[in-house]
Amino acid sequence: MSSSRPPTSYPSTERPPTPPGSDPEQVIPYFKPEPGVTLSSSSLSLELVKLLGTGSFSSVWLARDTQGQLNALELVRKSSLARSKSLRGRRSRTIDGTRPLRRKPKDRSAGDAMAILSPRDEEPAKSLGRKCGRLVAVKMTERAMCDSNSRSRVSFVREVEVLRHISHPSIVSYLHSFSTPSHHCLVLEHVGGGELLDLVDNPASHARITEPLVRRIWGELCRAVAWMHSVGLVHRDIKLENILLTTDPFAESLPSSSLIKLTDFGLSRFIDPEQPLLTTLCGSDSYAAPELVMGKPYDGRQTDAWACGVVLYALATRRLPFDASPPNGMIPHDHPPQLEADWEVQRRNRADRKALLNRIAQGDYSWPDVPANLTEERRGVALAGSEGIRRMVARLLVRDPRKRARVVDLWADECGWMHGEGAPPPPVVDNPPVPPSPASRPVDTGDDTVPIVVNGVDGAEFEADVDAYLDADAEAEDEGVLVDGEDIGPGSVVRQEH
Repeated sequence: MSSSRPPTSYPSTERPPTPPGSDPEQVIPYFKPEPGVTLSSSSLSLELVKLLGTGSFSSVWLARDTQGQLNALELVRKSSLARSKSLRGRRSRTIDGTRPLRRKPKDRSAGDAMAILSPRDEEPAKSLGRKCGRLVAVKMTERAMCDSNSRSRVSFVREVEVLRHISHPSIVSYLHSFSTPSHHCLVLEHVGGGELLDLVDNPASHARITEPLVRRIWGELCRAVAWMHSVGLVHRDIKLENILLTTDPFAESLPSSSLIKLTDFGLSRFIDPEQPLLTTLCGSDSYAAPELVMGKPYDGRQTDAWACGVVLYALATRRLPFDASPPNGMIPHDHPPQLEADWEVQRRNRADRKALLNRIAQGDYSWPDVPANLTEERRGVALAGSEGIRRMVARLLVRDPRKRARVVDLWADECGWMHGEGAPPPPVVDNPPVPPSPASRPVDTGDDTVPIVVNGVDGAEFEADVDAYLDADAEAEDEGVLVDGEDIGPGSVVRQEH
């Protein structure tokens, strides 16, 4: 996708666009990102290659570091990362049971150290016939939108600050951030395997998914989420679209490093584990936990756990657990799945959306029937009958958040599914939360605290809460590392609730 005209350079500036109605000579022309255009800051120039996707407030572009400037910029982050690892290592020696395991150093040849493109990255470069350079993903948010919409402004700033302070092998890596006259830009590592949604969305691909592969993909997700929760970070928008594959999951040999990367941290924030309750309504309807759709204060760790359960259900069935089911409970293998993107969800009329939220609040989901004598072409359908998968989903899709499993505890489940073929090792977490003592655990009386509509009884409070939700919505190397954690104190934007 090369451009016939010379690239246009847009220098960096911290001055926001001139508001409409100001002196026309001072108004910055609207800039439309296009292939071949160069985004420039004082320390980095990136040539846009192609559009990767669009979101509610931003677009994501594949770009190329044609001048090799990212290596120098990364030195600063690597020094912070090394310092944080050193501090964690010294601290871990004083805490029983947390000393890191000794590992052999990774074999890195001189050729590997000098490489700036992975094999997957070389293919686009060859097809474009252009000079090679490191490929990155650039998330671009219009400055005019940030000026007029506080949610988009906070989302961009928070995502930058959160990603700057974390490093985990299954979380997309922060590289740089800067602003042009028209856009705020976040530069991230390029993850070339596509969205997990695309894998499930394609019937032929889903037919090839095996249980060990599900265990690997979902286990890596849970491992990253468990680490995040251990450092007080909640994501609040876990869904198939925000999980990226690093390579072809059906390759003959899967990478020893991460197969997935969790991305899109615009709704994430650090919480105080002593006072974890949040109130901001955010995320996607189909992945929202009951307490969230009811408009109750919620613990983001518990809503993340619920979303992980939704992801596993969707991996096994090609549909979302609380969306309307087909008449026979099973989607034909050649039928488009019921995995709706955000923009499709917003097109629902109020009645359909309210019905969805009612099913979520009641925890009303079921498993589809698995036909007997499945052919090889429909092997993926059999995942819905896995007792281990059903057990994991049942531990997470629990209406009462107090009884919902913590993500970190899934490896300790008596069924042992998280230790089967393909499973990653249990997470090594910083400051693991202490589970409640048996005396302090809630007693299961069979009467959940979240009000629901059952057989038309006592439904007024529930109906009012759902209406309020609808109205409000209408308006590391081997392990994770918290980088420069002292910089994200109580006054930091990453700890503020909006």
